[in-house]
Amino acid sequence: MDYVFKHGFDQATADLIIQLQLQDVCLHAEYSKGKSREATDEELAFQLQNNDLESMSQLLSDRRMAMSFAATVQADAQILLDSQMEEDSIAKDRDIARDWRENGGCSIAANDLPSNSESTALDNETI
Repeated sequence: MDYVFKHGFDQATADLIIQLQLQDVCLHAEYSKGKSREATDEELAFQLQNNDLESMSQLLSDRRMAMSFAATVQADAQILLDSQMEEDSIAKDRDIARDWRENGGCSIAANDLPSNSESTALDNETI
């Protein structure tokens, strides 16, 4: 898959290249339809090229889907992290209030919540 992007093509450009090459193969197949029963070497080569291009098209489609899933998982992870931090804060506040009510003071040390400093950018390794 890396060889598709090693020349700096983005996803849309790679999709377009594959689509145009598939159209070329289809046009060649339409114009070269003959009455012979056995396929020529040229026809076999075009069939192989067509199979390879369809496989590459499927790989690109799968990559788009994987990137979409990864983005969704990362977005949901941040939402879940925010929710967990809020719940932790509420639980801490409840413990402080209970301590004030029971002991007349606060003996619970305030802990800083961990920060989320990790990058959420998608890269090829994530996918």
